[in-house]
Amino acid sequence: MSHVLEFRMVRPLLLTGLALGLPLTARGDGYRNPPPGPAQGRAGNATAWGDGPTGLLYNPAHLTGQEADAAELSLSIARTRTDFRGPDGERARSKAPWQTLPTLTAVHPREDSPWAWGIGVGTPFGQSVEWERDSPFRYSTPYFAEIAMVNITPAAARQMTPDLAVGAGLDVYVSTIEFRQDVPWSAVLGAPGLPDGEIRATGDGAALGGRAGFTWDPREGHRLGFAYRSRFRVNYDGDFETRGAPPPLDLGRRDFSTRIRYPDILAMGYGVRITDAWRAEIQVERLLWSVNREQPVDVAPPYDALVPEPRIPQRWKDTWTVGVGTDWEFAPGWVARAGYVFLESPVPDETHSPLLSDADRHAVSVGLGHHRDAHALAVSYTYSVFRDRDTEAGRFEYDAHLVGVSYGYAF
Repeated sequence: MSHVLEFRMVRPLLLTGLALGLPLTARGDGYRNPPPGPAQGRAGNATAWGDGPTGLLYNPAHLTGQEADAAELSLSIARTRTDFRGPDGERARSKAPWQTLPTLTAVHPREDSPWAWGIGVGTPFGQSVEWERDSPFRYSTPYFAEIAMVNITPAAARQMTPDLAVGAGLDVYVSTIEFRQDVPWSAVLGAPGLPDGEIRATGDGAALGGRAGFTWDPREGHRLGFAYRSRFRVNYDGDFETRGAPPPLDLGRRDFSTRIRYPDILAMGYGVRITDAWRAEIQVERLLWSVNREQPVDVAPPYDALVPEPRIPQRWKDTWTVGVGTDWEFAPGWVARAGYVFLESPVPDETHSPLLSDADRHAVSVGLGHHRDAHALAVSYTYSVFRDRDTEAGRFEYDAHLVGVSYGYAF
């Protein structure tokens, strides 16, 4: 029997999992990660009002609001769990370890100059999912999928007039992708007693993008902010392999590639300084996720027999987010923050799956900050209320928590 014929026998069990394992699980906002820094306490509503060096990642025009050289380290610590209940009572639960997403930013305002410079290193997209190995879809869906991304953003801004600041930056993205799926070789080959094996695919890639923004104060105590981040595409190249396969099917590693398109993001915020100590902002975003229409998959022979469809439909839709945030300096050096945001899911019913398990959600945040001399510390907590998602496969329910910690130092 030829290798190609043997792989065609395996294909019916593996095709669905391979197709669904490549795009990563989404959490109510595509695969965008939560916002970093002190503004996390305002649920990420920071297009008009910035908070410290991390503000450059929300709107590069915020660079002009910095008064001294400064750096800030932020950690977003997230935990999301998905529970599945099938129509016949089957149950499954994703593993939910806490994941840490770091962000580092630094700013350099030019003394006696309208110019300011900065750089940020963060993780704007990514996350991962891992299902229990005994789930009812263990042989049709990868039990583990992960996408990781690092974004380096050098940026500059200029105070054009006392009321108008503009900024722009370059985005350099480096990313990796991986999925793992169990394979029941006994069932595939009709040979009882064979242990289960595994298929894995890994890849990495890079891309370039850009961002721009402005802030405008139409009157004292009022500010309009706009920010744009461009779409980009990462071409992932790597390896595809079987593990624990019987000798005829253990052919080592073969080339593997895929492509993911990430969206244009447009944000508009309007902020009001209600008193000297109290600010508020309303923000609207448009995420053009419809660029993610299909998932190309290219695997070198003979593993290509596992993927008869070279382009897997995704059909994501453009989405909106709407939110409001506020902060209040209730005592010298102490700031309380709070915020709310509604996030639409871009994943339609027809392409929803255990690894694209996504739903609309409401996120509520609270935060506390303290600054003294050159030091600034902020903490925040966000809880998300998801809309349960009923599909042909069953019901998906979600639980998500986010803790933020940041430390800034002015030189």
